[in-house]
Amino acid sequence: MVQSKKVELVYRCECCEGEFTSHKTRSGEKLCGNCIEIRRCLRPFIEKRGLTAGQVLTRAGKLLLPEAEQRKY
Repeated sequence: MVQSKKVELVYRCECCEGEFTSHKTRSGEKLCGNCIEIRRCLRPFIEKRGLTAGQVLTRAGKLLLPEAEQRKY
C-alpha cells in the first residue's frame, strides 16, 4: 500500500485576512474555519427566515456591540 503525502497549503482568508492551513487545493472562496462557521450561523436567517443581509448585519451589530465595548478590543 502506497501512502500519499499530505500537502499543506497556506491561504489567506478573504474575510478576516488571517492565514490558515489547508490540505487541499481551494478553487472557490478561501475562508478560515472561524469565518466559515460564522457564515453557517448567519446564512439560515437570510435563506429560511426571509431577512435581508443588511437586516442580519444590523441585528448582529446591535447584539454584539455591548460585548465588544466591554472587552475594549
